[in-house]
Amino acid sequence: MEDDIKYIQNTVWSMYKVFSSNYNMVEYNNQALELCRKYKDNAKMLSFCQNLIITWSPIINGMMEEHKESA
Repeated sequence: MEDDIKYIQNTVWSMYKVFSSNYNMVEYNNQALELCRKYKDNAKMLSFCQNLIITWSPIINGMMEEHKESA
């Protein structure tokens, strides 16, 4: 379980870093879906993954809005 937690957290952090450089919401959403699909057969890790992505959503959405306003 510990390795899965590390993997999910590191992947979500990596998704954030990529998003902060390219503001590609489609890519971000596809990465999020792909990550969650990896855990579709593990209810605990799927829930953790989904909740972590939800937790980041105000940050990602806010960054996207700021990017749109500055463009």
